[in-house]
Amino acid sequence: MRKLWAAFLVLSAASSMVEAAETRMSLRVGVGVAALTGEAGDFYKPGPVGALALGYDLNGSFTLLAGVDYARLGVDEDALFADFVATVPAEFASLPRSTIVVEGGDTTFLTGSLHLKASILGHASPISPYVIGGGGVTRVSADEATVGVSIPGFEDAETVLGYATTAPSIAFGGGLDLKVGPLSVFGEGRYYIAFTEDESTKHMTLRVGLSLGL
Repeated sequence: MRKLWAAFLVLSAASSMVEAAETRMSLRVGVGVAALTGEAGDFYKPGPVGALALGYDLNGSFTLLAGVDYARLGVDEDALFADFVATVPAEFASLPRSTIVVEGGDTTFLTGSLHLKASILGHASPISPYVIGGGGVTRVSADEATVGVSIPGFEDAETVLGYATTAPSIAFGGGLDLKVGPLSVFGEGRYYIAFTEDESTKHMTLRVGLSLGL
């Protein structure tokens, strides 16, 4: 009888350990909007971002997240046109919007990273703000673009070659976790700095998503 109880206790403990280990893992999926910052950001429209991360709870407050983010931003033709009009002689100030046409030129950011997330009120709290920070690598790619200009007495088109570069990057931000049954809903903002050649490339994201325990 004692052996039976001992076996039962061992099985119960093993089951609890497995259950605890399983709940320490999580899958986070998010979608939102990204925007380029700095001077270059004036000529790009905000675009969509998608993110996927696998989390592991180190303890009751800290989670290690390994993830990937992808953002795509398009050229802002209105901003290019406004900048162009500001540089031409006054007699061309009333040029129509169709003066400048841009084809292509989208810029993408693909980031793989490792982050540490710190829940201020702990994982057990149904509502908990958090801060997050970490680093990784970012692939910055720009599609080839053709810029056409047409004004009375002048018409021209220039092609700007695309490029791609990979650079180390860091990111930091914060958000809010909200438990809803077996799931957690989160909202988060992050700021990214990719240390590209000559000048760092910076962008920010705002996202919402779901976190599911594995």
